[in-house]
Amino acid sequence: MNPIGIILSCAFFLVGSVGLVTMPAEPGSEPRQVSETTVYATIPTPESTETPLGASQSDETNLPPSCAEITRLAPLAGFTEAESAVLGRIAWLESRCETTIIGDREHGGSWGILQIHGPTWCESSRYWPVGYLQAALVLDTCTDLYDPWVAVQAARAIYLETGGFHPWTTYEDAVS
Repeated sequence: MNPIGIILSCAFFLVGSVGLVTMPAEPGSEPRQVSETTVYATIPTPESTETPLGASQSDETNLPPSCAEITRLAPLAGFTEAESAVLGRIAWLESRCETTIIGDREHGGSWGILQIHGPTWCESSRYWPVGYLQAALVLDTCTDLYDPWVAVQAARAIYLETGGFHPWTTYEDAVS
């Protein structure tokens, strides 16, 4: 871990022990109190990316194997079974389950299988000088989102920060 990561870890521990106040979403708006602090660095890394013996390679929606991988990893990151299925459908709608795709380039780029928007989540901003996902200790650079496990952990961090899947423009289609 780099020195900035160590410093950020210590800062998150100190801030997390007394409560975390996030920065306002819009200038002039009030910060909101977050009721719980989740430490993303302790999410267990799956031991294998192979489908367990006897398990289906894809879920009931017949998603391609790379999308099925998202639905398999999602519960390990804290998503429920229903949320995991939605996340798999979001992966299909966002990227057709391509893990190394960059989309939405005209708006700064969205990365990986879940098309996580770089300028919002993994690049420097006025609220998160090192990037939100870097400050949450999920990744080091946006290219880390090419790894499905990192993408799922990032999705969980975003889900907790925003209170749901609404940052993905394909969410409504994923649940319909």
